[in-house]
Amino acid sequence: MFEIVNVKAIEARFEDGAAVNPESLTAAGLIRSAKIPVKILGTGDLAKKLEVTAAAFTKTAMEKITNAGGTATVI
Repeated sequence: MFEIVNVKAIEARFEDGAAVNPESLTAAGLIRSAKIPVKILGTGDLAKKLEVTAAAFTKTAMEKITNAGGTATVI
């Protein structure tokens, strides 16, 4: 079981250069609990350079994050 977040939601809630992790996703109201593993999906566009840390990424999400100059780290 994962908390699911699309890249379009991350784009809307975080500033360029932000660190996106379970704690910051909880604070932004995108997930209910940082204790549940997070999976990032590739729906939507991402133009911001972000440092995203999550339990899992779809291939599309990882490509969108890295193509925008960010990093996608699996924990």
